[in-house]
Amino acid sequence: MTLIAFVDDHPRLRNHSAAFLKKAIPGCVVHEYNNGLEFSTSFPKEGYTPDIVLMDIRMSPMNGYETTSWLQENYTTIPVLAFSDVIDKEAIVEISFCGAKGCTEKSSRTIDLLPQTIERIVNGETHYDTVEVHKLVKQQLRLGKKNINEGFSSLTRKEVEILKLAGDEQSAKEKASWLCISPATFCKHISKIYQKMNIRKAAALGRLAHRLGLTDK
Repeated sequence: MTLIAFVDDHPRLRNHSAAFLKKAIPGCVVHEYNNGLEFSTSFPKEGYTPDIVLMDIRMSPMNGYETTSWLQENYTTIPVLAFSDVIDKEAIVEISFCGAKGCTEKSSRTIDLLPQTIERIVNGETHYDTVEVHKLVKQQLRLGKKNINEGFSSLTRKEVEILKLAGDEQSAKEKASWLCISPATFCKHISKIYQKMNIRKAAALGRLAHRLGLTDK
């Protein structure tokens, strides 16, 4: 029996894919969830351990990055396969940083190959749709760990304090006030953190802080 947790906020595609998997994989059982929040609150109470989690990336509340990070922290042996229409290389690298063992695009071709892809992931392998992306992910994961450590060690004490607030829902002005600095100074610190940690998006800053153990959000 293969137990699959399917986390995706597109019910029509999710239902279609789940029905296909049940037919294609003998003894397959698929548990469906509408988003990461529903999965993270419901799954622990349901008394089963999935062999794999199929994870959408762009969903709300609690996107694929956040949900994969949560899963890897609390259930380290459960593998994640990102299954999403968000296929830019930056997103694939980021979901892999969060702990996913692979990523495949939502398309008729990849859905047909999904049973074989799932089998590889369950057996401890990784999967990416092209050799180019697979090589890129391996390279970025290797370099990323080194760069994160080096970047973090170069942060000033104030920059670390600001990074700790990355998951906070307060505005930049409110955070600056809490730190007893001006909004302009706060923004300068943020720019320096972006440069030192080699990131470009605010969402990535929050995920980085979480990965470093500076925030629980």
